[in-house]
Amino acid sequence: MRPRVTVTLSAADLHRERPNLERGSLLTAGAAGLAVGAFCDLDLTFPSGERFTIPARAVLAVGAATVLAFEGYD
Repeated sequence: MRPRVTVTLSAADLHRERPNLERGSLLTAGAAGLAVGAFCDLDLTFPSGERFTIPARAVLAVGAATVLAFEGYD
């Protein structure tokens, strides 16, 4: 079973992360302890209340944050 990472985006978070989201990735502090290369299920909640779950992989650890790349995203 893959770990589940839950991220709730505020309007400011969405504004900051929009370019990353459009490229299929997200920088988050919500993945602490997830090893680089590990797969997870990413649960995103947007400011509108809309929810979205996508498989992702930790690709980079930056201080206390982790970059997650969405799997199967073209």
